[in-house]
Amino acid sequence: MGSLFKPTSTIVQAPSQGQVQYEIPQYFKDLQESVFQRANTASQQPFQAYTGDRIAELTQLQNAAINQAQTNLGQFGASGVIPQAQQRVSAAADIAGMQFTPQMAQQYMNPYTQQVTNAAIRNLQEQSALASQGQRAQAVQSGAFGGTRQGIQEAVLQAETAKKAGDITAQLQSQAFSEAAGRFAQDRASAAAGQMQAAQAIPALQAQLGQVGLQEAGAASQFGGLQQAVEQQKLLEGYRDFIEQQGFERGQLGFLSSILTGAPIRSYGEERSGTVGQVIGGTSPFGQIAGAAGALAPFFSDVRLKENIELVGQSPSGINIYEFNYINNPDRYQGVMAQEVPEASFEVDNYLVVDYGKVDVEFKKVN
Repeated sequence: MGSLFKPTSTIVQAPSQGQVQYEIPQYFKDLQESVFQRANTASQQPFQAYTGDRIAELTQLQNAAINQAQTNLGQFGASGVIPQAQQRVSAAADIAGMQFTPQMAQQYMNPYTQQVTNAAIRNLQEQSALASQGQRAQAVQSGAFGGTRQGIQEAVLQAETAKKAGDITAQLQSQAFSEAAGRFAQDRASAAAGQMQAAQAIPALQAQLGQVGLQEAGAASQFGGLQQAVEQQKLLEGYRDFIEQQGFERGQLGFLSSILTGAPIRSYGEERSGTVGQVIGGTSPFGQIAGAAGALAPFFSDVRLKENIELVGQSPSGINIYEFNYINNPDRYQGVMAQEVPEASFEVDNYLVVDYGKVDVEFKKVN
């Protein structure tokens, strides 16, 4: 008799017919039916459009800012400040071109000039009178009083006095005229400068007023934008709530469907009838069973079907986790040994199978 683990060539009686029964708990069937009915009802619901606002309207401050900005547009040109400034410039040019005339001199001359002139002449006349008395006294002493010489001396004195009076008057008038011309020039320059300053100030003031208006519009727009942002956020929250409400049932169905993928299905029993001759060669019967077990890797977890077993960890409940490959199958898997979890194992064809739904270890392929 050959060894079970050595390749042989023989005829064995293999089953010609087999049956495996699976059991699904009734509560799980009821849950599946409920989920299906709910999904069917949800799929027949008509499309429901969102009727709320999604874009926030412009706020009162933003509209005010727009109106203010529009009001300022073209206001500078329409204000008439340019013609006014031009008039001021023309007036400045006219003033700068004015000439000092004798007619203007009287307006600018010092009103006390004539009084000063009169006082100077009186003083000169008094000095001349004293000089004339002196000459007469000398003429009396010399016995020439009333003579031709005395007459000539008095005539000469009077002429000199008149000349001096004329010189004083001319000097004072000339000085007064020069001072008047200087005051006129100062007034003319001041008046022209005033007109030019006004010509510059009028547009600048209007531009400043326009700038103030734009600044006010900018501030209103900024605060209005903040108000709009708050309102927009409210609308977005309302739309999100609507979307969540619309998707709530689908989300619940998706959650339940994910649960249903882990159905607690248990296979049990096996019935066979009849046998048929089959030639087995090259591989031991145990190798064939192991190969079949490899095809049913998620179920067969008997240690007798595995090799190259390596302990790699433990589950939270303390179950050992191994890496291994099935005999004659190079693929590596991770899972448990059926002999170590009898509460989750059952027998199929004399080999143990693990119901991984009852343990906190995931059966998976690692390469």
